[in-house]
Amino acid sequence: MADIHIGTIDGSEVSVVLHFAIPATNNASAVPWRTIAARVFGTTALLAGDGTAGTISAAEAASIVAGSLVEVATTFKIGLNNPTGAQLDAAFTAAQTVFLTEFQARYNRYGATRG
Repeated sequence: MADIHIGTIDGSEVSVVLHFAIPATNNASAVPWRTIAARVFGTTALLAGDGTAGTISAAEAASIVAGSLVEVATTFKIGLNNPTGAQLDAAFTAAQTVFLTEFQARYNRYGATRG
């Protein structure tokens, strides 16, 4: 499965679709993070295919529906018309860290009931 699907490159802006793995643990309300991810992010913007040339494989799509992966479309500002693999990997790692930190903070009490 691909972590980064590259769309267009315009100068230093690289349009990408990223796939982040979601931990198999629970939030503070004992709701699995993957259940939350499936409910909130359980769709893909990529066309069905084999995972190459701007498509998503059936396995990737199934992982998104199940919540073990989330898909995020964004733009990286790196390089100049031809970012290196190392630049893309570093941008991916930074984006994944930010996403998971914000996701877990925002949904930490998701599913809690009182009363």
